[in-house]
Amino acid sequence: MPPVRLDLSVEAARGRLIDRMRPLPAEKTSLRDARGLVAAAEIVAPIELPRFTNSAMDGYALRSADIADASEEHPIRLAVAGTLEAGSAWLGSVAPREAVRISTGAAIPSGCDSVAPTELVRESNGEISIQEAVEPGRHVRARGEDIEAGATAIGRGTRIRPQEIGLLAALGIESIRAIPLPAVSIVSLGPELFSGALPVPVYDANAPMLAAQVEQAGGEVISIERCDGDLDELFGILDYLADRSDLIVTSGGISDSPADTMAVVLEPHPNAELWNVRLRPGKHFGVGYFEGHTILSLPGNPIAAFVGFELFGRLAIDLLS
Repeated sequence: MPPVRLDLSVEAARGRLIDRMRPLPAEKTSLRDARGLVAAAEIVAPIELPRFTNSAMDGYALRSADIADASEEHPIRLAVAGTLEAGSAWLGSVAPREAVRISTGAAIPSGCDSVAPTELVRESNGEISIQEAVEPGRHVRARGEDIEAGATAIGRGTRIRPQEIGLLAALGIESIRAIPLPAVSIVSLGPELFSGALPVPVYDANAPMLAAQVEQAGGEVISIERCDGDLDELFGILDYLADRSDLIVTSGGISDSPADTMAVVLEPHPNAELWNVRLRPGKHFGVGYFEGHTILSLPGNPIAAFVGFELFGRLAIDLLS
């Protein structure tokens, strides 16, 4: 007698996953290892960025009012009071009609409110000549312009990319609480993958394809197994993978045939379901929840397996993370 199956739309099947799956527990993670993980809580900026008002360009820090009337016909000359490199501070205040040669990232000296880029300036004999006005605040990065202390730097649920790591590092944050990458194992089922009686070999397309999909979706592939469908062997593989995996993705062996051993494994278990999903390609799916891990069984046809993973496997990884 064929196992009882739930007749579901794609939306209803996805809804059953959403209702039953929960994120993995958060862990403290160093910033170096955080790429690709999901922030488990909001991260608040402990300091402002930039830490101080600084130059966004190599050029000359000056008072914009001193060069408000500068033009090609009437260039304005200012005395160069000195040079300021990034990491240095200017002591005192810059006087009117003076400028300071400044590097990108250096703190704007007191008395200055803008920076004239190097390409707009000619320097000779301790003076600069400027033929173009620069408005107040030009090429100046104000303190706290990027983010204020106490503002949200990273929202809860944000997947950490290199740019988030850069921001957190600039804020002096060395570790965060994050959801680990779901550990995913893949099992391909089918006697044809092992049979020497066939006229030509049948290669396993599903395992490498699903592994690539898992990694693209944000999971970590920890094991790839193949089984000819022998029930005892399949139970042994699943038992071995259960303690190591947050999600086991199988392909093949999930139809109504007596030889479809994944259906045999899932059908009697109280925490498992067999689905007939109104979907082409693909129809037969299975899902089980055993001791903190999930089994998702996809059809064996590679196109159906691909589509099934995109609809259900990718969602499962999102729900775990």
